[in-house]
Amino acid sequence: LISIPLDGGPASWTQTLNGMVIASPAVMGGTILVGTDASTLYLLNIDGGDIRPIQVSGKIHTAAVIAGDQILVPLSDGEALLTVLDADGAQLWSFQPEK
Repeated sequence: LISIPLDGGPASWTQTLNGMVIASPAVMGGTILVGTDASTLYLLNIDGGDIRPIQVSGKIHTAAVIAGDQILVPLSDGEALLTVLDADGAQLWSFQPEK
């Protein structure tokens, strides 16, 4: 993940993540949310520091959605289709369809 200034200058910061990033990042206040196909949602400060990896039960191929103070994370290839986290990354609930 690379942060590039709008004026086209050199990269402000970079972060190595565990897996491919397929979806666009989301922003919640001063936090950037980035999901990978390795079932990890990363919460980073806007300056690229204080990275917090959060394991989820499926690959993240779609951008997270911010709804108030909750983070909705659509999942694929996992047990749940959707997991909902609070602003600190703690899981509130998830949706798993009946088989």
